[in-house]
Amino acid sequence: MVEGPMTRSLSEGLEDGLDVAIGQDVEGNTELVLDSPKIPQALVDGVPLLRITRRKKVQRIFKVDLEKALLMWSNKAVSLDRIQQIRVGDDARNYREEYGVSKNYNNRWATILYKDISTGKLKTLNIIAPSRAEFEVFISTLDRLVTRRRQLMRYLSIPDENFAHIHWKNYIDKEPHRKQCLSFEDIVKLTKRLHINCDEEHLLRIFNDTDSNHNGSLNFEEFQKFVKQLKQRPEIIGIFKTVTKTETISFEQFEGFVSKVQKQSTKGLDKIFTRFTRSTDGVMTIDGFTDFLSSTYSQATVDSSEDLSHPFNEYFISSSHNTYFLGRQFGNSTSIEGYIRALQRGCRSVEIDIWDGDHGPVVSHGKITSSIPLRDVLETVMKYAFILTPFPLFLSLEVHCKPVFQLIVRDLLVEILGDVLVTEASIHHKFKLPSPMDLKHRILVKVKKTSFEDSDVSQSSFSSSSVTSSSTTTTAQEEDEEESQQSKTKIKRSKKYSQIIPELAALGVYSQGLKFINFSLPESKQPNHIFSFSDRNFQNMIKDQEKKYLIQKHNRTFMMRVYPAGYRYNSTNFSPIIPWTFGVQMVATNWQTYDTGQQVNEAMFDCGSKCGYKLKPPELRNIDPFTKFKNIQTKQSYVKFSIEIISGQLLPRPKELRPEDPLSPFVVLEFVESTQIVPLKCTDLDSNTVTYIDSPVTSTKSIKSNGFNPLWKYKVEGVMKDAYGLNFIKFSVKTRDVAVAVNCFKLDNLQQGYRHIPLHDLQGEEYIFSTLFVKLNYETFTK
Repeated sequence: MVEGPMTRSLSEGLEDGLDVAIGQDVEGNTELVLDSPKIPQALVDGVPLLRITRRKKVQRIFKVDLEKALLMWSNKAVSLDRIQQIRVGDDARNYREEYGVSKNYNNRWATILYKDISTGKLKTLNIIAPSRAEFEVFISTLDRLVTRRRQLMRYLSIPDENFAHIHWKNYIDKEPHRKQCLSFEDIVKLTKRLHINCDEEHLLRIFNDTDSNHNGSLNFEEFQKFVKQLKQRPEIIGIFKTVTKTETISFEQFEGFVSKVQKQSTKGLDKIFTRFTRSTDGVMTIDGFTDFLSSTYSQATVDSSEDLSHPFNEYFISSSHNTYFLGRQFGNSTSIEGYIRALQRGCRSVEIDIWDGDHGPVVSHGKITSSIPLRDVLETVMKYAFILTPFPLFLSLEVHCKPVFQLIVRDLLVEILGDVLVTEASIHHKFKLPSPMDLKHRILVKVKKTSFEDSDVSQSSFSSSSVTSSSTTTTAQEEDEEESQQSKTKIKRSKKYSQIIPELAALGVYSQGLKFINFSLPESKQPNHIFSFSDRNFQNMIKDQEKKYLIQKHNRTFMMRVYPAGYRYNSTNFSPIIPWTFGVQMVATNWQTYDTGQQVNEAMFDCGSKCGYKLKPPELRNIDPFTKFKNIQTKQSYVKFSIEIISGQLLPRPKELRPEDPLSPFVVLEFVESTQIVPLKCTDLDSNTVTYIDSPVTSTKSIKSNGFNPLWKYKVEGVMKDAYGLNFIKFSVKTRDVAVAVNCFKLDNLQQGYRHIPLHDLQGEEYIFSTLFVKLNYETFTK
């Protein structure tokens, strides 16, 4: 029976159709060893399914090609490796309703989310099966095959024999009349099928080395040796030899390595050591050591817990702008998928732009995009709000509706969110903001305040979005329009803006949007107010020394939000680092655009429990309420660092490369928005060549035709100014001028020592097995 969202772990859903053996992996987790897949004949011959698109509903024959790992129909195909999720039942309801399909088809409808290989964008494949039985066969088999592919790829990255056993089972034993051996051509086909991007000359050298009887083919024992040699990690062997002079590591040596090199606690280390020892005499071999460095015990990011007992104004809060988009602002459709993706990644403030629809309030970007019912958005938010973290979620409302629809908005919020919605202030928080811990599993509304003179305005006069201020100050929306008009695009935007009715404004309990005039008005001292500025206006304000001082003072006690300006019609992002250094709590970025700004935004919160809240550094908080702000003095601190880019593992091949183009990767290391005190000292550890670079960006050499296990051994050392701990580094893997993969980190979110850091594609999705192996050391000091 297939139920609920099919975002399953590798150990789920494999009882039927694939033969499975259950074992234990080196971390003590349940592990699956997959034998030959048994695909139902119906999927080999083809299953007739109704494919639903915006333009038509047409029957297609869907087949699975296991050899090529493809789901195929007509002249189209989707790689099993690119399938992100399979949604069925109520989890696919929004998609079904979007296409106007009756709920009678609910138990035969599926939405398959996948990455388009040509554009890299997330796409959907919507199907209806002719019967429940055929639906079960198709969906359950597809889910199992996707899981199996991931498991098979996992065995490429760990030093055991499962990979060789699985391949032999799948491709030799299932052909009883086939000769029990593999030719070099078979090896090349295998590597291409599994996206092992390696030079054929390198494969041939290993093939010839392991072909012990020199007959041009490998039997099972020879194939095991081939796999072992292919997966060999010379860089880890080198590290192993610095820990021990023998073939094994004792517990005492392991303890010294973990504490001195990895700079980790040794609490409970005896149990960890036992898990990675494969011999009966209680010592660790090179295989166990490699396992340890590849395991979660050596994860890249710190696993510390966040103190969530402070008021909201003392945190940076993971925030999204135009959450309903999956692409650029103009010309792209609105989708609930934007909310699902943001909430699944820990976002704690999502934006909802609400307009008048034909049948009620809708979410859209005015008249220039498609729309979705507000009810669908709120139901989706309610479902996914706490899927990753239990801490409070802000709904940032931009309301453009007439009063009668605003009442519906208010009623929908109350009806759908129920007791989860914060509707009144706690008696304990009348004069200060609550903490994230105070409001676990609660949803807060950020909405503009209604002034006294607005409260009984007639419907016909709801044409300005000013709230409590004079008509000489522009609103956020007016500012966006002005900036859009100044840009070279000729996009038309709606000029209709609405006052907020008191019933809706009352929901802004702890985050009431206030139009900025200055920082001295009484309303600017209310604990629940929040100012919003576009990044352009914010940058202009901090050029003024007096405003710069007042912003820093304001944000120690009260809330502020900065969002992308209206001229960013392509949904680009600004760097959030500067607003953060001024204590801005909600720096909202376009999550649909995975540029450096969004990479930095995600990196801020990518550690520990990933709860979406990060306590601001002491320099940006009101630590001592008895000391006036003007009397606070801080010392400039500095960060000394050493970063070794050692090797890469299972790097993907970019779609931009032609078949004959080699994948010759190199790594670009960037210190984002940093101030270097001395030139970077860059050392090629193979040749001991030293270069000094007066730039925050440097790169390794390229490794010819090897995306499987390239070895760079490049060391970068330097000193930079410490920006309140807001120091970010970015790794970009490239081949020639083509981007391969990327990831960005807040430096002190990374653990020190030897780490495998994950890599993302250019849309921000993590490659499951692609990593960089690095060594990190850093320390902060003051002069």
